[in-house]
Amino acid sequence: MIEFLLASNGRAALDYMRRSASLRENWPLLVAFALIAFFWILLYLWDQFQRRRRSRPQKAESLLQELCKAHKLSYFEQQLLAEAAAQQGLKHPGQLFVDRRLLAELAKPPNPHAARLTKLSEKLLGPGEPT
Repeated sequence: MIEFLLASNGRAALDYMRRSASLRENWPLLVAFALIAFFWILLYLWDQFQRRRRSRPQKAESLLQELCKAHKLSYFEQQLLAEAAAQQGLKHPGQLFVDRRLLAELAKPPNPHAARLTKLSEKLLGPGEPT
């Protein structure tokens, strides 16, 4: 078949075959293909990132850490709050930032950290008596 084309059109057929296989003539097609592949890979990676981010359950301890960071508490104050939450057996340690009574129960004299807990309670919730 090719021999027939070459015989009938000769030089024009050879020029076409050389030109259609050259990179110089097909570079726009290759660039378009590369851009489409890059865009598809980017979308795939973004989707995987979003799925992983959404499926991660939030832990109660992470809320406590975020609240400590928002209130600019020192490392020792954070440790004190974590210990207080553990002593209270709180399922949601972030309650310490809302309920004054929780810290007041632990800030009684037999506790060696009573004074520090009282100061921390005043720092977080302001001065006042537990209700």
